[in-house]
Amino acid sequence: MFFLPDTTYPGGASSRRGVCSFLRARRSFLVAGIAVLLSLGVIGLAPLTFSNKQEISQLSTTVDALKVNQDNMRQLSATVDALKRDQDALKRDQDALKRDQDEVTRDQDEVKCDQNDIRQLSATVDILKRDQDALKRDQDALKRDQDEVKRDQDEVKCDQDDIRQLSATVDVLKRDQDALKRDQDAMKRDQDDVKGDQDDMRQLLTTVDALKRDQDALKRNQDALKRDQDNMKRNRDDVKGDQDDMRQLSTTVDALKRDQDALKRNQDALKCDQDDMRRLSTTVEALKCVLYKERKQTATLEKRLHEIKQTLPSCPEGYTMWRGTCFKAFDTSKTFSGAANACGADGGTLAMPQDAETNTFLASLSKSVSHIRAFWFGLHDRREEGRFQWMDGSALGSYRSWAPGQPDSHDGNEDCVLYPTSQKDKWHDRNCHQRAYFICQAAPERP
Repeated sequence: MFFLPDTTYPGGASSRRGVCSFLRARRSFLVAGIAVLLSLGVIGLAPLTFSNKQEISQLSTTVDALKVNQDNMRQLSATVDALKRDQDALKRDQDALKRDQDEVTRDQDEVKCDQNDIRQLSATVDILKRDQDALKRDQDALKRDQDEVKRDQDEVKCDQDDIRQLSATVDVLKRDQDALKRDQDAMKRDQDDVKGDQDDMRQLLTTVDALKRDQDALKRNQDALKRDQDNMKRNRDDVKGDQDDMRQLSTTVDALKRDQDALKRNQDALKCDQDDMRRLSTTVEALKCVLYKERKQTATLEKRLHEIKQTLPSCPEGYTMWRGTCFKAFDTSKTFSGAANACGADGGTLAMPQDAETNTFLASLSKSVSHIRAFWFGLHDRREEGRFQWMDGSALGSYRSWAPGQPDSHDGNEDCVLYPTSQKDKWHDRNCHQRAYFICQAAPERP
């Protein structure tokens, strides 16, 4: 009788393969054992033909052994089924491993492509770094040019101050020109020269304004360069990231290229501005030459004016020239007669505004001394009521600047005329003994 040993199979692929090999090698023995058992079972169906109890006992033992072997066969069958299931699972795992291997292969190919892209990006970054260094050098050169422009602007500002002084001098010359009637012909020629200088000054001011606009444009371009440089620094930091940021790095490189194009355009614009600044510098130099000539000509005019002033009559100290006559407003209160005597002691007489322009000038002169005090001037009707005459004895002409309701000769005792505290250019008659400030006039003194 053949018995299978009671064997257990541990889990694992090698154990399952050993069990399968064992069963295939002993398949014929198992079939023979099963046939013997079946024959013995047939013999066991006729217990009456046997009389030997030993054989019955052996047969019973054999049947028990067969039952045990049947249980073992069931276990073996369950083990074989489990092994088959494990084999199917292994096949599925093997297929999954193949797919994983294929994916790993594809990933390796992608990594190789990514490495190539990284090398290209690294080369691009190196090129961008070199371009950035070149841009920095260009920016330093532009800064030096800007410093030169600032120095030129400072010189232009100094020239502007000189222009203002020249303008003030020209205004003085114009005012003095009205008083220099005797040298009118010579002064007209000088005035024509001054007008030409004024045109040059206007052109100079226009050029200075253009300089300021160009400076503002340079500042804006410099700010744009700084912003672009900051963008390039941020993009360079992004380039140093890992492979997972490759898409973002590619986008950043595109942005860097656009920024580089923008920087190149800005650089071209700055070069154009630099050419303009060179041309502007040439213009400034030409203007400096013109300014030097103007200064020289102004010095000549001032010398000529000084010579003319030395030959012209001048006013006493404190007096102001108006149309060939000297006037002065005094801040001392006197009666009309006292004011007349004070003017006579000063070599003159009370002022006589015999036309509208002189009247306006005297009103302004009185305001420069006081806004709240009245001022006597040389008009009265002390000799004959209602018949006004000037201090030189001449009658009041067609020009008069009476305030509304004046003269009213209040109480028949207002024979002298003054500028009131209000309406400084209007005339009021007042009592001659009233005390007020006064205005004198005197003839110019000969040198």
